[in-house]
Amino acid sequence: MDQRVEAVVSHATPSCALPPGNGGGAAEEHDAKAGDYPRPTVRHGGLTYMHECCIILLVSGRLENLLGAFVVAVSDSLSSAVETSAGHPGALGAGLAVLAQEPGLGIEQLRRPLGRTQSATVRLVDQLVTEGYAERQAGRDHRSVAVVLTDQGIAAAANVLEARSRVLRDAVAVLDAGERKALMAALEKVLAAITTDAVHAEQICRLCDVGACPLRTCPVERAGGGEHRGDDRPEPRPIPKQHRGK
Repeated sequence: MDQRVEAVVSHATPSCALPPGNGGGAAEEHDAKAGDYPRPTVRHGGLTYMHECCIILLVSGRLENLLGAFVVAVSDSLSSAVETSAGHPGALGAGLAVLAQEPGLGIEQLRRPLGRTQSATVRLVDQLVTEGYAERQAGRDHRSVAVVLTDQGIAAAANVLEARSRVLRDAVAVLDAGERKALMAALEKVLAAITTDAVHAEQICRLCDVGACPLRTCPVERAGGGEHRGDDRPEPRPIPKQHRGK
């Protein structure tokens, strides 16, 4: 038996007792069907024990591996799709997505979800203006600057979100209705657990489609406290339908 399994099995308790087996000493039961895993057991005092921790020990590493592979595969596909749709590498696609759904953000407000420095965000806005995607307008206090997308920019943002959505739809297309519901519940729980604060929430959701997941139902926003927005940040709104599919 694997030493890791032996260490856990040695702490098994009678509450984990299974019907007595036919063999003596430590044993591993294994169903030969594809995809099944060994079931580590140990005989002691006429009873066969299997601690549930043994199962976790054997399969948890595989869970993290599968999750890691999925995250990498989807992240690579998303990055490629967003950059291709935006026509530029880097944060321009995410900048379009954020500004289309939160129009009028200032440099500092835009910097947070993009995870960029102020100078890098200024350069990004310069690029958006040069491409005809955005305009600088007077902010609320007439001293600050508000970045507002043009119709061309909103259409480009809609294309970015559609490219993102297409990648994600393809990734889960194999799941049936029950599996999709279970995955959604698991993702809501995990996302809420890993969100550390409001800025982190903004960064996690920088490419999200607000129309599909409104602020009031977003587990990330709730976990980060983002539903309590200050006056300096506009309420997100979906991209108007007339700009989608152009």
